[in-house]
Amino acid sequence: MLVAVGETHKRLRNAALSLVNITKSKPEFLCDIEKPAISILHSWKDKPQVFFSEEARKFTFNVIVKQVVGLTQRTTHNKNS
Repeated sequence: MLVAVGETHKRLRNAALSLVNITKSKPEFLCDIEKPAISILHSWKDKPQVFFSEEARKFTFNVIVKQVVGLTQRTTHNKNS
């Protein structure tokens, strides 16, 4: 999303915002964000230089994947109940 422009950026942004709107109301959302944030900060400890834009992309990707997988597992689990 950081390198997309125009209509592609707009669609990606809207998809990401939709996901955030769905997940931010869950109580575990903060925990889902906190764990990867702490992990990525610890990974910077021994690095002489950190490229923030690359790290931000990794962090964002990891959080989105966790949310999508989490939603999929909960939805599948709820349907089987």
